Amino acid sequence: MRTATSLRTIAFLLMTASVALASPAPQLTTAVLPAPGTATAIDPQILALQAQVASLQAQLNALAAAVRVTPAGLVLQGSTVSIVGGAISVQSQTNLVLVVGKNANLEVGGTTSLATGADLKLTAGGAAVVAGSGTLDLRGSSVRLNGSSKPVALLGSAVANGQILNGSPNVFAN
Repeated sequence: MRTATSLRTIAFLLMTASVALASPAPQLTTAVLPAPGTATAIDPQILALQAQVASLQAQLNALAAAVRVTPAGLVLQGSTVSIVGGAISVQSQTNLVLVVGKNANLEVGGTTSLATGADLKLTAGGAAVVAGSGTLDLRGSSVRLNGSSKPVALLGSAVANGQILNGSPNVFAN
């Protein structure tokens, strides 16, 4: 909820800023300002305000280059985009897709949980490693290694002619 509010605030500021930038700035006339070269007490204030306006315009241009508001949503872009906070939540009403051009790393200082309401599929285009410094607990109503249907022998299982006659009813391997 807080992230959505922040995004709406950014979108409002960008729309307001783009309207402000699209409108011509009011022109100051010599009737309001003292003649050039005339020293008054207002001159330092005007110079300070002009410097602040220039700084704000530069910040707005940088923000407009990094954030785009489109009818489809919000686009963050840059050579490096960082989201930093005490707690960050990303929620999607439909799909979430992460596309990475090269490598992806997820480092967690504590426990990591991944839950799905349906099937879970992990696929590697090359070798895959599952490792733990402690016990690896692999659970399921059946566990198939390489999609096998041959039961794994248990301690005391009958074996004849290299075939397991009465192995595990739910662990299978080739």
